[in-house]
Amino acid sequence: MENNSQTESSNHYGALPAIFIIFQIALVLLLAFSLPKIFQNNQIKDTPSEGLSATITNATDAIPEEYSEWTKMIEWALLNSIAENNEDDKLFEDQASVQLRENSIKTQYFKKSGTNYVRAIVDIPEYKQSYEVFLMYPDNPNAVKMVEYSNPDIVKPYSILCLQDEADIIYPDFDCQDSPDYFNRQRIASKMIGDFDFNYYSAYFDPDDENKIIINPSVTHNNSEDTKSKYIEEVKAAIGSLGIPSDSFKYYVLTADDEE
Repeated sequence: MENNSQTESSNHYGALPAIFIIFQIALVLLLAFSLPKIFQNNQIKDTPSEGLSATITNATDAIPEEYSEWTKMIEWALLNSIAENNEDDKLFEDQASVQLRENSIKTQYFKKSGTNYVRAIVDIPEYKQSYEVFLMYPDNPNAVKMVEYSNPDIVKPYSILCLQDEADIIYPDFDCQDSPDYFNRQRIASKMIGDFDFNYYSAYFDPDDENKIIINPSVTHNNSEDTKSKYIEEVKAAIGSLGIPSDSFKYYVLTADDEE
């Protein structure tokens, strides 16, 4: 009787390791399936990802190859915009191919501040989405810190905006919504207008009205109406060169009376 009892006890304890091993295998399989999804979501929202991206196929048409880290930053930002404007649960099973639209690219270099400026329309055929992309980056290929710019409290050197001009829209069914994280066109223009070298005057935005541009001539007491009109047209041309509609702003040339 004693031997039978010992045998039953031995069989009971011998089964425990087997159950424990099966439990461990099940746990490993569960983690194997769930962890990729968890990290995938973090990659979309927080940090750039090599395996999950919106690739700009012709990026070097606007951004030189030595600034490839800035290209990656824009691709990562586009990834977020595509996700925010898409309800498809299967989004990002494959990489999204982004194309800079032909004849939409505007680039400038501002020696005064050492700033490179890029504006372009991008199209994502897989998801039938288009955006207007703005990028302002310093004359230093290594000055980018992607993780830092993922912080919502950090002012970003780029903006991804919905198309404004109906003539640019090729996907009319795309219900695009701008992200509040990015500068609007007025803020972009206000940031760049001071980098232009205007002759005999300066231009800046009215701090009380982001839609109003003030032109301050070096000498205000002898400016004819024709001269004032010339100043305004030059400032409009500068804003237009940024790919931003100049007619959306009001312009005011300071006079001698304003100096009093």
